[in-house]
Amino acid sequence: MACFTLKAKEAFVTNGQKSPYLLEAWFSFPSGRKAIYRFNDKQSEPLTQVLNADGGWETRSGISRELKENELGGMREAMYRFQVDTLLALVNDKSIRVSYIGEKEINKRRTLGVKVQSNNHLGMLLYFDGQTGLQVKVEIRAADPTGNEALLEYFLSDHKEFNSVRRPSKYVVFINGDKVEEFEVTDMEFPERIEEKG
Repeated sequence: MACFTLKAKEAFVTNGQKSPYLLEAWFSFPSGRKAIYRFNDKQSEPLTQVLNADGGWETRSGISRELKENELGGMREAMYRFQVDTLLALVNDKSIRVSYIGEKEINKRRTLGVKVQSNNHLGMLLYFDGQTGLQVKVEIRAADPTGNEALLEYFLSDHKEFNSVRRPSKYVVFINGDKVEEFEVTDMEFPERIEEKG
């Protein structure tokens, strides 16, 4: 599963107000990604972002720009998180260390947690339902836009079969306890390879 594509209905959440958009994305690990964001605002043109081993850029309304180094760093870290989330990195990346951290109650369910560490990336805590074995939460401590440490929490639910692979279809994202994003995966595929897009 070195490649996958997805389509999702998403929304940024600010002070309880949702700003919906549609996402279509292609991932080819470890460094290839293309994403197209279609915003609900009819006045807005789609935003296309591309990342590869050499760098990245984005295009909107016919205007393209190279992504800055800090933007590239954030996108590459997000790619790593996707790899860990799919559990692909745990199999393919020998530099990753995984350790058991015990049980924790999440949404009144018993879960089992593991800590994922790598010298080049932020540490992640993954929690799996104690009965079904399905992944239900991810925790990451990272710097927020102001440079202060923030707790990122991803709650995963409504697991479905996508091409015989069982994956969560709903995600809710919190930063320091405040909901900032939610999305629902409507389609996911796992091709053997993805042709260069961009």
